Amino acid sequence: MHVYIDGEYSLSVSPDLWYAEGFTNGERVDGETFEEFAGKAKFDYLYSKALDLLSRRDHSSKELEDKLARYEARDLAKEVVKKIIGLGLIDDEAFAQKYAEELYKRKSFSKHRIKMELARKGIERDTAESVAYSFEDDETDRILGLIERKFTYAFDNEKSFQRAVRALQRLGYPYGEIRKAFEIYKESLGFTSDEEDYV
Repeated sequence: MHVYIDGEYSLSVSPDLWYAEGFTNGERVDGETFEEFAGKAKFDYLYSKALDLLSRRDHSSKELEDKLARYEARDLAKEVVKKIIGLGLIDDEAFAQKYAEELYKRKSFSKHRIKMELARKGIERDTAESVAYSFEDDETDRILGLIERKFTYAFDNEKSFQRAVRALQRLGYPYGEIRKAFEIYKESLGFTSDEEDYV
């Protein structure tokens, strides 16, 4: 519903809020009453926006707050997120675990890269680190698996090797571990020490 003051558009509100406040068309209200109503309307709008965002995908509390702050003041966004948390619609730890599993299984990110990505979503450092390093797989074994599935071309020539290394580094794996994994894989293929010395 659109609210006009003296014939000029002022704001839009949900029908539920309009009728809950008990206003009638043409009613005269003082400035303080209207400011209070406008504040409720903004909160109601942001709350509806938050529910819409959460219906599309899960969010961390910080991520949701940042998105809501694009539409209204940061303080109001914080209030809305606080209500969302109180209703149990957001759980940062559960979000962190689900998102970390997606990054680990689908994108093959390293534990360090996962921790960084969780931090970018606004997850507290201790939680991000705990969740990221909860995966038990050895990272060298993870790299070996990636080499076998995606980077066997690294043995073609030095340029290919460097390209594979950069790709693994982008996934968050340190150079030392990458080099170690390539050495192990090379030995498993039966290369002698003077063969493929760029690896």
